[in-house]
Amino acid sequence: MNILPGNLRFGAGKPVKRLEDQRLLTGKGQFIDDKPEDGALWLHVLRSPHAHAKITSIDSKTAAAMPGVEAVYTGADLVADDIGTIPTLAVFMRPDGKPMTVPPRRLLAHEIVRYAGEAVAAVVATSRVAAQTAAEAIAIDYEVLPSVVDPVEATKPGAPVVWAEAPDNIVAAMSYGDAAKVEAAFASAAHKVSLELVSQRLVPSAMEPRSTIAEIEKKTGRLILHVQSQTPGSTRDLLADAVLKRPKESIRVLV
Repeated sequence: MNILPGNLRFGAGKPVKRLEDQRLLTGKGQFIDDKPEDGALWLHVLRSPHAHAKITSIDSKTAAAMPGVEAVYTGADLVADDIGTIPTLAVFMRPDGKPMTVPPRRLLAHEIVRYAGEAVAAVVATSRVAAQTAAEAIAIDYEVLPSVVDPVEATKPGAPVVWAEAPDNIVAAMSYGDAAKVEAAFASAAHKVSLELVSQRLVPSAMEPRSTIAEIEKKTGRLILHVQSQTPGSTRDLLADAVLKRPKESIRVLV
């Protein structure tokens, strides 16, 4: 058996043969929308129009009474039901040497929204249209707070604070190398060039929007999730341990 060195098989500039394109582009692939929806309930998320605001009140009574609506959930409901938050790995430190600031990543905003588009309420209904229509009937009162969208401006004194434990809006910082040697190298350099680089936002465009089908397996009672994911194992563990707080064996994630 001949084994080629890694640099001959892989590497920059090497073409990668794609195997999935033919079936996906000819209608033979399997997408979430191809799954049968008989008896399925739809979830629609209502999102904040404000970048920073206090949620002073949410009135979902009208929405909950509309035809086809099975349930309406708010951030307060999830807190009352002890639904957990999505954990973040605190692997860095703040500039002052303290541990990295890790605000809770809630499934639905609770008391305060901190970015435009943050999920505030969720409607479960018998159809997509019914869920969307009911969401429009939810009355939410906001007290709009100051906001800042430029990261450089956000770190200046007096900028609106997103999270109280990070008054400078810096979650964490990390530096590498020998600072003294770097300073010495610049001090002895014949020429110095200053360059400001702005990293663009990269957003992949999927053939199908992010979607999930959740169902209960009749024989075992397990929660079965059909998702788009590269890490089904860790997705299951995160849901079991941090969010739903149930045994891992009770959840199965299918990609």
